[in-house]
Amino acid sequence: PFVIAKDGRFLALDGYAEFEQREGYLLPEADTSNLDKFFRPKTACVLGVSTKEGNENMASDIVGLMLGMGWDDLYLINPKGGEVTVHGKKFKLHKSPDEFDCDLYVYAAPAKNIPLFLESIKDKEDKAVVLIPGLPNDLPFDKFQEVVNPILENKSIRVIGPNCMGVFSSSGEKHVDTLFI
Repeated sequence: PFVIAKDGRFLALDGYAEFEQREGYLLPEADTSNLDKFFRPKTACVLGVSTKEGNENMASDIVGLMLGMGWDDLYLINPKGGEVTVHGKKFKLHKSPDEFDCDLYVYAAPAKNIPLFLESIKDKEDKAVVLIPGLPNDLPFDKFQEVVNPILENKSIRVIGPNCMGVFSSSGEKHVDTLFI
């Protein structure tokens, strides 16, 4: 992993790397607009929490991390609906993201349903999406892009992933921790 410093330099986080400018090739300027929702959301939603009590999965781990950061007003989504207790807190399971509006959507459900999920929020403005699952072996990334890119023509939805470990931020009114490892 790496970060981009304020002065535009790439900084490796877990090793040493050197980058040099390639003659005649300029990278397009990175679009850093609308990233605040990843690191300073006012509302957050986790998709993929099991409906079965005590069934731990990545989504429930992320809920536990967010509860530890002071989030007591998370929205949880599972198409089956109902109620579930996760890390000692009772939650209503919403059936669809259409039932409310969130700044940050953390998707930790099966990868095959990512396009359906993105389709359900495509008309929402200024949203951040973290796609936790990796793609299935039978779905190459270029084919995934062919399906997802038309859905995301709305440039106000920013996506990190798929196969993302999550995000962490200790700035803002509410801290964010979706790093499930």
